Amino acid sequence: MKLKTFDFQKRAIKELFNYLKFNIQNNKQEQTFLLQAPTGSGKTIIMSQFVNNLKENLREDGLNKDFSYIWLSIGDGGLEAQSQDKFNKYASSIKTLSFEDLINNKELNKNEIAFINWEKIVNKSNKHGIESEGDKTNIKDVLFNTQVPIILMIDESHRSSHTKKAEKIKSFVSPFLTVNMTATPLKNMDYDYRVEISEKEVAEVGVIKKETLVNPIRESKEKKYGVRKTLLEEAIYKRRELKELYEDQGSNVNPLCIIQLENNNKKLKEDIIDILNLNGISTVNNRLAIWLSNEKVNKENLEELDNKVDFLIFKQAVATGWDCPRSQILVKFRTTKSESFEKQVIGRIFRMPELKFYPYEALNKAYIYTDDNEFLIKAQDTEFKVKETIESKLNYPKALDVKIPSEKVIKEKVRHDQDSLTSILIEKLKNKYKGIDLMWMATAYNKKQLEDSSLIDFNLGEDINTEVVSGGFDSVDQDETLDYSEKRNDLALSSDNIYYNYLNMLKEVDQNAKSSIKLLYENQYCKNYLDLDPNNIEDLEKIKKMYILNHKKYFKPLFTEIIKEYKNKYKRNQKVFKTTFEFPAKEKYDKDNKTIEEPEKYLYDKYIYNKNNMYKTETSFEKFLGENEKVIWWYKNKDQAEEAFSIVYELKEVKFNHYPDYIIKTDKGIGIFEVKHEDDDSLASKEKAIALKNYIKANIEVFYTNNHLHLFGGQVRELADTGSWKVFVGDEESFSEEITEECWKGIETIL
Repeated sequence: MKLKTFDFQKRAIKELFNYLKFNIQNNKQEQTFLLQAPTGSGKTIIMSQFVNNLKENLREDGLNKDFSYIWLSIGDGGLEAQSQDKFNKYASSIKTLSFEDLINNKELNKNEIAFINWEKIVNKSNKHGIESEGDKTNIKDVLFNTQVPIILMIDESHRSSHTKKAEKIKSFVSPFLTVNMTATPLKNMDYDYRVEISEKEVAEVGVIKKETLVNPIRESKEKKYGVRKTLLEEAIYKRRELKELYEDQGSNVNPLCIIQLENNNKKLKEDIIDILNLNGISTVNNRLAIWLSNEKVNKENLEELDNKVDFLIFKQAVATGWDCPRSQILVKFRTTKSESFEKQVIGRIFRMPELKFYPYEALNKAYIYTDDNEFLIKAQDTEFKVKETIESKLNYPKALDVKIPSEKVIKEKVRHDQDSLTSILIEKLKNKYKGIDLMWMATAYNKKQLEDSSLIDFNLGEDINTEVVSGGFDSVDQDETLDYSEKRNDLALSSDNIYYNYLNMLKEVDQNAKSSIKLLYENQYCKNYLDLDPNNIEDLEKIKKMYILNHKKYFKPLFTEIIKEYKNKYKRNQKVFKTTFEFPAKEKYDKDNKTIEEPEKYLYDKYIYNKNNMYKTETSFEKFLGENEKVIWWYKNKDQAEEAFSIVYELKEVKFNHYPDYIIKTDKGIGIFEVKHEDDDSLASKEKAIALKNYIKANIEVFYTNNHLHLFGGQVRELADTGSWKVFVGDEESFSEEITEECWKGIETIL
């Protein structure tokens, strides 16, 4: 089926493809990619088109690489089946498999994608799941039999990808690339590369609502009932009003109101059902659905636009991933502390049912009715509303054919080499670390040394104290990171949370190196110095407890020194990522603080910019370009935007992205110019000038081959006394801030 994709979707697909290609070319595996996109942006559509065209796109770039795919979904609402249906519809080149199909096939082949429910495969009762040890084929067997590299896609990754079980699954999959998809990524998660789609981009094309209104109560109704009854009556009235507007539009959409209950409040549920019944809405006449963990009524086919159900009662079931575009009203009687959870719930009412805006503005809005005061305060600050936008179109259509080599630097996470870390550890402990001389494999000697020094607490046989004694912690949530600034000895930890707090302490040493520190501590320090085997369950418990007891006074300083020394020897690796810049047929900007002009020779019919961010030298250069007879058109490059043209420069051994100010067209070819501003930092300015000159020199031949145009340009400066422009033509050795004949020539000489 031919599918229309929006510009923001095309951008995400292109970024993902380029990143995968980069990893293939550099033989880099087990990388993590984040697709951060709001509800309604079409994350499944993006991935289906990426997968559908991947093999052909790789072949066009001279890469013969095959992949298989796994799609992981959360919840018990059949979200994996929804995603599989979309792939069947939009990705004809890929064979889709359910979990049952995958188990029956016993392996995953190239160009196949398996859709799996996360909860089902980690459930111990599932005989084919990750925990299964029986004779029947399980998911571990399938992964072992799979010989093709796997791209793992995790839907709503904020819910599952950070857990212990998730790490276990990923260790079995061993994916070439993991794509995490969510609207609300966890703040403490680290990714190798990310692409973000904004709500504004999505709303502009009619995919999600323009605006969300909170408690739009009719004035005459405010004091008629109690608060909750008033809110529910208003939601009933609003749903009826919207239904009439849809019918007036000739649409069969039946708007759905979803009602979120708080926990442990049976009476609230009964009161809501009573009010709905009085308004002719019940489960008997199929206008009311209930979706709770222990009660499910009329939940089939709720997603269909003309489904008869008008109201749905739930607690958490539809909070994440559920795709029902006719949902438009949320009645929220549940207080939640998680901002991510709130955003996910609200996201259920954001979608536009028919992917277009309607003449009646009321249909282009979402509605929330709630008595949650904290939510109301936050809503005042964060209420989403689409900004008014303006569009510019190309004046010179031939510019669409111009392809300019572009480059970006990617800062990679440090991949710690265990051999190097171990050698540093050995040297530290050989050299009497903290006055203790420990020896490799001399476990009895080492234990005695540590016990005699009283530096290490070996109180491992008893449970860690679960009482709060000196400013400890009320409770420990698995997703929370504890503050370990207080003394450890009386830290409140239950046995259920030892694993999580052990990991959190490792993170405190170095977030990016936690896995390497864990391996170094367990497999080298504990095994080779203290005869504690991490593969033995009893020993592993002791290993964790010993770390928690001695984190602050011994292990944190030790491993901090080791990681610091390692980083000094093996600096962070920065790779330059090659891509291609192309001029879009249209550009969109929001109108806020923008100046709109139609200057002579500008590439687009409107020049849209923020006047407050313009330098005088840029305004002067634009005037020069407009008046110069050799210039056919000119374009102001965006600053630091993902889609902007960029090159890479280096300063003090660190690489940075640089976005030259202007791209111009003359009879000679394409020119790229950076305007030296009044307050430019001289050192950075020098490096940018040299980088641009080197970029042009390195790309001039390939640019001519691809475009049949010459490539030229450089950093330019305006002479204050004459108003003339000079361009840098020197090199690194001859660079001078002073205008000299050796370094700076009149710009006319290269146009």
